[in-house]
Amino acid sequence: MRVSVIIPAYNAKATIDETLASLDSQTFRDFEVIVVDDGSSDGTAEYVRQRHPGVNVFSQQNAGPAAARNYGVSQSRGEWLAFLDADDAWLPWRLQLQLELANEHPELGMFCGRTTDLVTPIEAPSDVQQYADDFVQFLSLADFAFSNPVATTAVLVRRHIFAACNGFDTSFRGPEDYELWMRIAGHTKIGKISYPVSRYRDEVGSLSRNFETFLPEVLRVLDKAYAPTGVLHGHGSKRRAVAVQYMGASWMASESGKACAGVSLLLRSYLAWPCPLQIPGKRRHLRTALLVKALKGLF
Repeated sequence: MRVSVIIPAYNAKATIDETLASLDSQTFRDFEVIVVDDGSSDGTAEYVRQRHPGVNVFSQQNAGPAAARNYGVSQSRGEWLAFLDADDAWLPWRLQLQLELANEHPELGMFCGRTTDLVTPIEAPSDVQQYADDFVQFLSLADFAFSNPVATTAVLVRRHIFAACNGFDTSFRGPEDYELWMRIAGHTKIGKISYPVSRYRDEVGSLSRNFETFLPEVLRVLDKAYAPTGVLHGHGSKRRAVAVQYMGASWMASESGKACAGVSLLLRSYLAWPCPLQIPGKRRHLRTALLVKALKGLF
């Protein structure tokens, strides 16, 4: 078995059919599917066993997605590990494109790619060689210094690299993926495909969109990474990284209708780093624009 697909699932009965259907449409077929039910109360595990008999289903007491993914990896056999959340989906060429590019770039230990929403039409790439030559950027540890450039549902990583980095840190819930990808970036080169390979379900209530739970966790991730023994020690400014995270939390708060919290979080971002943030791929004055938007929400 060349690829192991690891899917953590918590109360995912309503979405997992669409997720697993996206695997049925993969143009590359040499993979196993492992669903780890993380203490669901909606019968997710039994539902998958009945509806998808070809899927390997395991169950554990609720311990979070990091523990569920680690457990799934421990039960898998593939030389490559691919991750997919139980409310997201893959585009049909996801595995084929990444594996063909892996043959072009054997020095890379991990691949990721762009992701899009569940409904936007996306055409299949016509020429894999073109994407190998022109549409693969190489991520270094410095790219992780201030924010996470990797979508978990687009990751393909060699098993031995995952093992060498000791998998996900189960002490984190929410940004556990960011924490692992930066450690992997300190261990091997990462290739990012500038083409969509997966789809995400954008929900305000998700772990990564709930600023009240996500922000403290991601700040703990930065504490670990920028500590004297951390992987990001000496790679940029922790204060700037903290400012970026407060800015992101402000956007989440404003989007959920909590304008006062949005303004407060933006002010904390300015206190952490009063200079322009200059985030790659973002507008220079994005934080100012967010502040104006948040203030409008107050009046």
